Amino acid sequence: MNAKTGSTEKPASNGGRFLEEEVRFTGRYSRNVVATLGESFRPYRALTWTCLGVGVIARLCLLSTANITGYWADSLCKSASFCRKPPHPLDVFNNLDYLYLLVTVVMIGFVCNIFFRVSISRIGAKAVSTLYDEVTMRVSRFPMEFFDKTPVGRIMSRFSSDYASIFRMAGGPLGEFLGLGFDLVATLILMSLASIYYVPIVLIAIGAYYWLYRAHTPRMRANRRQYAVARSPSVAHFAETVQGARLIKVYGRTSNFVDRFDKQVNALSKARLALAFSSQVYSFHMAIITALLLLLTGLCGILLVATGRVSTGSLATAFTFILVVSTTIQQFFEWLANFEEALTGVERFDNYLRRPLEPGSRLPVNAQYMKSVRRVKAHRLGLPVLNGGAEVRIENLWLRYGPELPWVLQDLNFVIKAGERLAIVGRTGSGKSSLIQTLYLMYQPQKGSVSINGVTPDLSHPEDSGEATQTGIDLEIFRRSIGLIPQDPTLFRGTLRENLVATNDPISDSVIWEMLRTIDLLDWVKKLGQKKGLDTLIEERGGNLSAGERQLVCMARCFLSQAPLIVTDEATSAIDPASEELLVKALEQRTRGRTVIVVAHRLSTVKSCDRVLWLDQGRVRMLGTPEEVLPIFASSSLGV
Repeated sequence: MNAKTGSTEKPASNGGRFLEEEVRFTGRYSRNVVATLGESFRPYRALTWTCLGVGVIARLCLLSTANITGYWADSLCKSASFCRKPPHPLDVFNNLDYLYLLVTVVMIGFVCNIFFRVSISRIGAKAVSTLYDEVTMRVSRFPMEFFDKTPVGRIMSRFSSDYASIFRMAGGPLGEFLGLGFDLVATLILMSLASIYYVPIVLIAIGAYYWLYRAHTPRMRANRRQYAVARSPSVAHFAETVQGARLIKVYGRTSNFVDRFDKQVNALSKARLALAFSSQVYSFHMAIITALLLLLTGLCGILLVATGRVSTGSLATAFTFILVVSTTIQQFFEWLANFEEALTGVERFDNYLRRPLEPGSRLPVNAQYMKSVRRVKAHRLGLPVLNGGAEVRIENLWLRYGPELPWVLQDLNFVIKAGERLAIVGRTGSGKSSLIQTLYLMYQPQKGSVSINGVTPDLSHPEDSGEATQTGIDLEIFRRSIGLIPQDPTLFRGTLRENLVATNDPISDSVIWEMLRTIDLLDWVKKLGQKKGLDTLIEERGGNLSAGERQLVCMARCFLSQAPLIVTDEATSAIDPASEELLVKALEQRTRGRTVIVVAHRLSTVKSCDRVLWLDQGRVRMLGTPEEVLPIFASSSLGV
């Protein structure tokens, strides 16, 4: 049990880059969950308190009609034994006065109730949306290691099913739940005015329902958590199946994936049935207690009237309230049980909300939660990248992906001069891609440093004090100084212009067209878009383009970024020789004065470089001119 949070999280059992197990919560809800909810409603606290006050007035007005009707009945009663005089000033009211009073009170209660329901629903929706935005901001700044260890379906489940359970309760149901609570408060007040003898019965009813709620809560809470955990594997498997549908069909493995999906859906169904069964048992026991309380109320009413302790009107009023309060208390605790489903979603969101961010990342100034996390101003995104030629210095660099995994980069030391073209060669697993990832600082090296033009990024933790001294430039500015032409070209659904302009800085269409002309894509764009030009729609992942076309678009995007350092990560491995020749030619023309790092796939792309870096098992095997390195590399039988 975590004393600070009040709940226990099952830690991941796998180390390194293996997938983490889903977090399983046990015990009571953490105090962090309450704090997160409070932070969500904090910007609306004044309006929230106003709504709560109006809600209490609304329920008092609507329920007080029973008291007014009871006083009206007493005013018409002629028996001295069973009737009492209404209190002042109602003792002088006639029938028409009582009718006007009832209409006035009902209208006030109706208007206040409408205001309360609409306002609290809107506040709840805004608060939950704020929580969603805050978690999204943080997930986008998680270390890359998190995305390596977490299946995409699990993340999707947090932002779909878990969020839906929160949002469902934040709208109308939140108003219903609070309204039931107001009904209980108003009933106790009004029943005390009608007859104090019935208050103990209400208190007994509240105690009995609360005891029943506490008795069933552990099982229902465990079932809700199990159901929330059981959702993500089926979603993750479905997402994995959709992404690999082509290979599944090619290799005839459909039945295997169907069987796995059936098992996961069956596990989800069992968890859902267990949750439904526990909820139904709870409702059945609530109904039994309600019936017993009504029996007790009737017997007490007969005794009180027979002994002259209550009047006929107050008996009718009290019995009405007992009927209302029995149903209200039952509904309140049923809604409270359902509200815990939303708390389970908040608990899982809170787990992401409080995870550590990537070192060097910052939250925008409008981030609301946890003010101790360092912020950046909104205009930071418009700052320019590093200017001039890019001298890259790697010093004593060590990297591994987990404390239990071997080193993938070991004691790397070299300097790339400004304007130089460096090729990186090595067999599969030699550390080429890891070096590029480290250059971007997607993974933090355990030792050593990476600098461009003598500048290193600020990698202090975001949780450090906002007054901490900055040790380097902003990490995002550092990364924007490196342009990338990846091995696997990535495009997004949107227009061609949106896929070409990767920065927030405006780029004129004339500059874009000139770039397309340089890499021989001008005619292709005009033909592809049927006169739409840069507004041509690119499908998800560039599905309406060939591999070579996607690669050329990514190359144009890289050149338009004006980054002083260009990295090509085996960019020619998936394109034809003609496209490769075009890409190499464009690289030579568009990267003059820039530093270029080429992760080589073919020897033809290496010969035009100034120097060659040969990596072997994460170490520098050789660094020199192509004439010095290539003959030895080719004869070593390592391959490129």
